[in-house]
This record gives sequence, structure tokens and C-alpha cells, in this order.
Amino acid sequence: AAREGDVGRAAQLLGEVSGPVAATAEEEAVGYEVLDALGQALRVEADVAEAVYLALRSRGILNAFGATRRPADLPVREEVVTAQAMEEKAGLPMAALRPKKSTLLWWQFAGIAVVGVTGVGLRTLGLAQWVQPALYSFMVAAVFDQFVLRGAVFETVYRAAFPVYEEKVLRHEAGHFLIAYLMGCPVRGYVINALDAMRLGLPGQSVTLFSDADVQRELAKNKLSDSSIDRYAVVLMAGIAGEALHYGQAEGGAADETALVALLTSFAPPWRRERILNKARWGALQAILLLRKYRVAYEVLVEKMAQKEPLGKCIQAIEENILPAEVVLVTAPSEPESTDEGVTEAQLVQHVHDLTQREQELEDRQLELERKEDELNAREKGS
Repeated sequence: AAREGDVGRAAQLLGEVSGPVAATAEEEAVGYEVLDALGQALRVEADVAEAVYLALRSRGILNAFGATRRPADLPVREEVVTAQAMEEKAGLPMAALRPKKSTLLWWQFAGIAVVGVTGVGLRTLGLAQWVQPALYSFMVAAVFDQFVLRGAVFETVYRAAFPVYEEKVLRHEAGHFLIAYLMGCPVRGYVINALDAMRLGLPGQSVTLFSDADVQRELAKNKLSDSSIDRYAVVLMAGIAGEALHYGQAEGGAADETALVALLTSFAPPWRRERILNKARWGALQAILLLRKYRVAYEVLVEKMAQKEPLGKCIQAIEENILPAEVVLVTAPSEPESTDEGVTEAQLVQHVHDLTQREQELEDRQLELERKEDELNAREKGS
């Protein structure tokens, strides 16, 4: 079903086989293949995406999905976050979390420069009669790119001239991606350039598509719970947090702030300015601390997204680089014996063997994550 692009049917089949039994390696591979199909479909219903994720989590494939969805799992318990507290806990000045102005301003400066250079060049070559037609042509091209192509041409040129911009976009979208996943919001795909966004009919120049079925159900009833607002705030502010953590300054994110303000002012009565600012600070601080906690998974995700890996591969990278928060080990009795339910000594011995092997696998993962953490620290010191 996944290979045929029928994500709805795949979700139905997953629901039929989901349960407490751990998935085999083959089933795990199929699970990630279904996620790849989900990423290709992009526009599936929120409840279908939720069904896929929940079924895979029930089989022990997506263990980190929703790991921080409960308020008790978030790093900050306080509801009020002042600017001073924000700076102290985040280790960043508030200015670092204020997105820079739109690249439209760069477009305007670049346009003035190009027109000026073109005019001087044509006059120098004795082609002054072509100055005015060239000016009109450039104006038409600029307007067409900005309003029809959504800035795709300018963004392509801008990326070529400033390679660091592309990495900022990656870190921004990876922040949304990872935090949405941890908050239990099914990620349905991502786009990291305007050309791909235009081809797929998506708004903006880069976007991470995620959904929250709980939010949609609540909005259908004209209400939104505090926990849903909190999730939305943390995921929205995660892009800004990702940029600020690495570069000390967020460049993108103005649209995220606008979306949060639009939501909070749509209530009756609308939220006041200070309350909105507090929620934005709260969401940004939660996102910053979560990205630091799951730093290795975040860095690996950035690499996968840079390679334009499919959705399943990106999520697999997250799962492989997050250690389960809690592992319960069961020890065997000193003298195994049969029970009323027919469990034999051999089965108990095999159970203990499996648990011991699992414990060793977790220890190996812990060592691997520590090694990656050391590499990241060494890379940062070297730079």
C-alpha cells in the first residue's frame, strides 16, 4: 500500500497489526517505508498521519515520538518567563531571538545596484538608448519573481552568493521538525527551498509540514486547550531557537511569530500583548533547552535534511540518536519454574537473554551518542 502511495490504506493495515509486540527488523524497515510514502503524499489528512505515527509507536519503532508531549516532560515548569529569566536560562540575549527583516529589503537593494551598474555599463558602451528598456525589463522580472515565483529566483541567487543562508534554513526547519516530533505532532514532510515549495504548491520558501489532530478536533468545537496552545508555541518557536543556538542570531522566523500572534489574538477576548510575549518567550526557551538536550539527534537531522533524505530516513536518524529516557530491566528468579500459564524454564531463560542483549544495545548506543557529542564539541572548539 505504501509503495502504491495509498497512505490511508497503509495506516489502516498498521492499525490492524499494531500492539505491544516489538516489531521485527523487517517490520521496522516497512514502517519507515510507510513514513517515506507519507512524506511523498504531503497532503494526507491529519488523522491519517496520526494513525500512522501512533501505530508505529505502539510497535516500538517510534519510541521518541511524543517523548515531550506531557507538560511534566518539558524542561521548564514555570508558566511565566521574563526576559531576564529567558536570557539566564537560554544563555542568549533576547536580541538573538528577534528575526531579521525580510529578504525583500535585500531584493530592493540588489535591484537598485543592478539597475545602476547596468545603466552605467550601457552608457559606457554607447548604448544609452537601451537603458530605459533594460530598467523596465528588470522591474517586470523582479515583480514576476516576487509575486508569481514567490522569490524563487532571488533565493537561488542569494543562496549561491551566501552559502551560510542555506545552512540557516536547514537549521531552522530541522528545529521545527525535531521539536514537532518530540511534541507528538506528526511530521508530514519538509521543503528547504522556494523552487521545491512552488513545485509542490506550498506557501513560503521553506516549510516543515506537521499536524496535530487534537488541535483540529478542538478547533472544530471552537475551543483550544492550554496544552494545545503550549505545543503550538514550542513547535513554532523551534525554528528561531535552532538558528539562534548555532549562529547567535535568528534570521528567519518572522512568519512563525506572525502565526503565533494571529492564533493568540483570534480568541475571544484576544490575548494582551504582554501575555503573547510571555508565551513566545516560554515557547522559545522550551525549544532551546530541548534542542540542547537532544543535540546529537538535531545535528544528524540537519545532515539528513541537507541531503534531502525522505521523511522515513530523517525520522530513523532521530530514533537512532536518542537514548530511551528510561529502561526497565526485569531480572529472572533464582530458580525458574513453570507457571500456571505454561511459561517454561527455557522461555524464561530466553527472556532474560533478550533483556540482557537489549541492555547491552542501550549501553552501546549511549557510548555512541557520547562519542558524537565529543565530536561536536571538538568541532565547535576548532571553529
